[in-house]
This record gives sequence, structure tokens and C-alpha cells, in this order.
Amino acid sequence: MHYHCEIWTKDEPPDIRDFVDKVMEPFNEHRSEEGFWDFWSIGGRFSCAHKPDAVHQWKGDQAHHCMLVDEAPVDLEAWTVILVLDEVVVIHTEFYDGNQWRKHPLGQKVLDHLKDHGVKGGYLITVDYHG
Repeated sequence: MHYHCEIWTKDEPPDIRDFVDKVMEPFNEHRSEEGFWDFWSIGGRFSCAHKPDAVHQWKGDQAHHCMLVDEAPVDLEAWTVILVLDEVVVIHTEFYDGNQWRKHPLGQKVLDHLKDHGVKGGYLITVDYHG
């Protein structure tokens, strides 16, 4: 199944693919018990998650899906939010607790999770992962 992920970062990475690869690698389900993906792509099925007029096109061979947090729609939702702080914080908005599926108390709204962690400004990168 495909899942929508938004990665938050304070600064614009010089190489988006390399940045996302480094953020996602510790969560590869083939290499870690904390893993939740077996492959991913930037944008992917969720390429239109950001408003078209707010998408920032990265220089290079491919267009990547990144936007300033200040331009994010208030109703932007994701299954997973990853915050690149001093340590990487992974928030699954729905998760299995061993007995049943549960929803995160803040729901799926990305901006609510950023606010809850005191995050202001920065960038959001859309990632489609399969798990």
C-alpha cells in the first residue's frame, strides 16, 4: 500500500534526493525493526498534495515536490510526518498498537503536528512510500 509522507526540514537541501534518502534509510523495513517502507519516491502518487501554485521546482533533471511551510494548505494531511530536528522524529497519524489501529490525537493535519513540536518556517517535501 502507498502512504503519503511529508518531511519537514529547516533549510532547503542542496540535493533533495540525497537528503530524502538519508532521512528515509533508517526506516527501511528490510534493514531495521523500526522500518516502515520497502520503497519510496519523491512526490509519487501524492504529487498534487501541495497546491500547484505553491510547488517549488528544484533545479536538476527531475522536478521534486517541496514547498515553504508558510505556503502549505491548512488542510494538508499525511499518513506520516517526519521532522528533521536534532534527531529525526517520525509521527504516524494512524498506527497499530499491537491490538488495533489507532488514530493520532492530532489527526492527519501536517501543520498541527508541526505546531505541536514548535516548528516554524522551513520546507515540506512530499514523499510517497510503500509499506
